[in-house]
Amino acid sequence: MRADPFLPEDDAPRDWAWAAVLAAWDGGDNLRVAELAERWLASHPDDRDFHLWAADGLAAARHLEAAAGHLRAVLAGDSRDVEVVARLGHLCFRGGEIDEAERLFRDALALRDDWADTHYGLGLVAERRHDYVAAERAFATAHRLEPDGFPLPVRLTDREFDHCLQEAVEALPADLHAALESVAIVVQDLPDAESMAAVEPPDPELLGLFTGPTHGERYAGTGDIPPTIVLYRRNLERLSRDPGHLMEEIATTLYHELGHYLGWDEGEVARRGLE
Repeated sequence: MRADPFLPEDDAPRDWAWAAVLAAWDGGDNLRVAELAERWLASHPDDRDFHLWAADGLAAARHLEAAAGHLRAVLAGDSRDVEVVARLGHLCFRGGEIDEAERLFRDALALRDDWADTHYGLGLVAERRHDYVAAERAFATAHRLEPDGFPLPVRLTDREFDHCLQEAVEALPADLHAALESVAIVVQDLPDAESMAAVEPPDPELLGLFTGPTHGERYAGTGDIPPTIVLYRRNLERLSRDPGHLMEEIATTLYHELGHYLGWDEGEVARRGLE
């Protein structure tokens, strides 16, 4: 009898490689996921599933071009793999390549019209182009095809959103309330091109952005940009399951951006659990 029935057989190296990648993924070590997947691919370059693992790990670490390379390697062997075409579309979208993302989503739609991920991607593209009617239609189609994977975005009235924002502010730790008194909060639908480019690679799915002088830096007043947190409403609403979840996402985003105002680097933000 085997000592541990949950471990792969001794003569199943692929299963061992899979278990290692899965453990790294469950542990949140995205670059380790990619490293382990690529180690397997070095001797098994046509293994589609490990290319997808590598792409997922790299994409989660925002190494988007390297992730896209793994997806293109799969498409080189099967250009009609609709899942991979759609995934590549999402990578292009995340990198701000909106036109290329739309082309790939259209290609995926032509291959198969009932793939939820494709419709969701088309919704993202339509939203970026401020065609909100087409965006909501595409999101609804994705939800109909895969309700659990693609919940409908939470859409609130301006008054409801303001109330949700106020609840999020009240939910912040008391020691941050004083900092928030020196920071303006602005709500916009979506990040513009300049805001997207504030991170590398550019990110159309930003939830919030801090701009202006940090705490301790001199704010001259007239003519200067004051310390400001911009919240991107439609991205926050799309990420949320219900108004309560939206409030939590707003609070987390405010917390994160206040960290930048206070001069915390990304490492400090991560240590405080604000990512």
